[in-house]
Amino acid sequence: MFRNKHLIIAMLVTPILAVIAYFATGMMVGEKPHEAKPGALYKLVASPNCRFESGRCTLKNGELVVDIRGIQQTSGDWLFTLESNQALRTAGLAIVPPNSPEAAPISMYFEKPEADSEYLSKWAVDVKSYDKENDVMRVALSLNESFYYVETSAVFPEFITQFSE
Repeated sequence: MFRNKHLIIAMLVTPILAVIAYFATGMMVGEKPHEAKPGALYKLVASPNCRFESGRCTLKNGELVVDIRGIQQTSGDWLFTLESNQALRTAGLAIVPPNSPEAAPISMYFEKPEADSEYLSKWAVDVKSYDKENDVMRVALSLNESFYYVETSAVFPEFITQFSE
């Protein structure tokens, strides 16, 4: 079928060259990780579990990972808890209508854990009931004199599956 040796060699070498070119382009053009500068603003990346009713929302930026969970109270209000893998200076959360510039995040209070090493990594805040389908969640964090923020969907607090119906 393939009798031309040049064609056979080209078919073997091409995938190898493509993989090498992919990684070389990433190294030349890609953003280099750097340490957070004091006073600078950094955007958190919302994981896909923030966009559906998964029961939690994971936010990331480099080594900082934040999990937010919502628990509905008997009064209809929500208790949002924030757990970070690093000790935070401050944390704030707001659930607002989209494109609402005047609503700033409400300061969260920290929960006192058993171990002192996790002292400022667990935070909580009470939020009035809201429209899950339309409202957005704004989160602002302060860590080592750097500030992190995100605006994402507020659909995630209730964990709903087909089996719970």
